[in-house]
Amino acid sequence: MFDPVTMKLLGKLKISAKKSGINIDLTKMGDGSNYAERVLKEFSNSEDHEMVAIAFKLMHQLGLLEMTMDLSET
Repeated sequence: MFDPVTMKLLGKLKISAKKSGINIDLTKMGDGSNYAERVLKEFSNSEDHEMVAIAFKLMHQLGLLEMTMDLSET
């Protein structure tokens, strides 16, 4: 089961994808298969900046992307 923040992001991604003619199966997104990783990697290469941001956030929340930030370099 997804937490409310993840569900909200998935909803935004589904709506954006639907506008592009792509249907995302939200049930498959959480079933532990490679479906979520494939879908999110595809959207991370989108021309739509918001869709890319959502994809990266979801990849991080689902444990598909390890995000680290070293602030000492800034």
